[in-house]
Amino acid sequence: MSDQVIRSGKKRVIFFAFVLIFSICAVLIFVFVKREGKAQMRPMLLIEDATYIDPYFPLSELPFNYYLAGNLSEEQANKTGLAGCEYYINKFDKNGIYVYQEESPNSWVYKRWIKVDKKKLAQRCLNLEDVIKLAKKGDALSEKDFEHYSYFEPGERGMRVYEIDKNFSLWIVGADWRNEPEALRIYLRGRGEGDWKELLDIRTGNVEEFIQKNKNSTLEEKFAFFPYPDQEREIYNCTNIGDYWYRGARFSFQDDGTGGFYLSPVSSYLGRGTYEVVGDQLNLRTDDGWYAVCFDIVGDTLVFNKGASNISAKHEFPMLEDGTVLE
Repeated sequence: MSDQVIRSGKKRVIFFAFVLIFSICAVLIFVFVKREGKAQMRPMLLIEDATYIDPYFPLSELPFNYYLAGNLSEEQANKTGLAGCEYYINKFDKNGIYVYQEESPNSWVYKRWIKVDKKKLAQRCLNLEDVIKLAKKGDALSEKDFEHYSYFEPGERGMRVYEIDKNFSLWIVGADWRNEPEALRIYLRGRGEGDWKELLDIRTGNVEEFIQKNKNSTLEEKFAFFPYPDQEREIYNCTNIGDYWYRGARFSFQDDGTGGFYLSPVSSYLGRGTYEVVGDQLNLRTDDGWYAVCFDIVGDTLVFNKGASNISAKHEFPMLEDGTVLE
């Protein structure tokens, strides 16, 4: 047999060996990627170099303090079918917008879209096997163990949401409270018929038992949507939609209907309560019953309405005269 034939045979062997190895590697990569999975691509809006997703239930009325910013362009709508829809912004809300969009035929709603880090959202999906494995670390488990999984931050400081499937998600609360490690919570959430009902700290609870109990949801949504605002036990996620100052006094309002104020930086009194918007007026009542404070809403400012307010003699508002404008 000639050297040329031998060399030719060796080349064929090397070639087929290369093809075989490449094919095996391709199959392994496919299986690994399929098993590990990437996060499903949510509908996204692209506005001023920021990416937005919509993880919350829709609202029938626009929250206080949001103003029309314009209509979504084709580029901003990013193939979501929302081009031309109105969107609303709030100068105090840096992490979200509202879009007035069609939820079903002849039904229009306000949907909150929140700003996300697209790179973090595109990481590998957390799955239930991961949760079971990680839970075995117990008290040694920290937010760092979840850094490389797909997640978004709904806006509340130190809160992360890891979507798993239509039945489960994992929430981390207090992830950036470096000086308060005891504040960290790592919850697995199970969903019932439209409402989140179950919550388990995976560092202390029986994760596998919890999964078995909550795995049979009949919901068909492709993506998990969360109540808004979300007040499930120790998971508390609300958005500051008003933050007004005047001569050291601060008045703030959240989208869950709560609000509060303090009269000066040296005052120990914190007036917490609930508010409602009726027409062009905002009325805040403190839980202790001392104050019923009324403001007229004028554009994006609040104007103190002394005549419609009920100020107790317990404290006074020396810095606020009738007609005082808060911006």
